[in-house]
Amino acid sequence: SKPNRIIVHNQLGSGIHLQYHCRSNLDDDTGVKTLNNFNSNWTLRWVCDLSFQTDKEYYFNELQVYRQASIRRHNQLRHRIDGIYFTRNYDKPVERVLDWNSTKI
Repeated sequence: SKPNRIIVHNQLGSGIHLQYHCRSNLDDDTGVKTLNNFNSNWTLRWVCDLSFQTDKEYYFNELQVYRQASIRRHNQLRHRIDGIYFTRNYDKPVERVLDWNSTKI
């Protein structure tokens, strides 16, 4: 059987880099990276800290982006200026599910 996979899209806009820091419940850790360099072998559960900067710093800490299940899944997670979007079915449109936290720079 094929492994589950996670596809994360950076739709923040031109020139805005999505920074991430992911770690699994098995103590695997990617370190802090940008989406361009994302390349990891997924295990049971991954939690990520996400952030980007425009006029403020926007962030979301400890977002669970993957949890292993007994069936193969194709979820979508998209990051846009106005929030974080998600769908459990890759063939259906994403919906806004979370707002970014923000702080002044």
